[in-house]
Amino acid sequence: MEESYISKPLAIKVIATPVFTLTGVKCRYALLDMAYGEWLVYRDNHPQYYINLFDAEYEGIRDKVGNNAERYIKERLKNSNERLSLKPNIVGLKVGKEQQTSITVERLPIHLIE
Repeated sequence: MEESYISKPLAIKVIATPVFTLTGVKCRYALLDMAYGEWLVYRDNHPQYYINLFDAEYEGIRDKVGNNAERYIKERLKNSNERLSLKPNIVGLKVGKEQQTSITVERLPIHLIE
């Protein structure tokens, strides 16, 4: 019997950088204390999910990724047809000061990268 995936929202500290684009001012987000094995996952340039490969729920994935975890996850996200990516695609000019803030995201469902 397969367990259903239930994710609780997480509050993650990030750096928000305002950027002037052709469609107005948007924010680029980056993890505040980024470490190997953790990423924000973006949908339509907005942080949607968080993944830390060293969390217990991703233990089975750690064995599969080998030396290039980022490449493995990028490929899986691209193949998931969910419009997810590890980097936002926001092109523009920085228009303000970077600011530390907190955002609410969910853990990346494991089925998206298995």
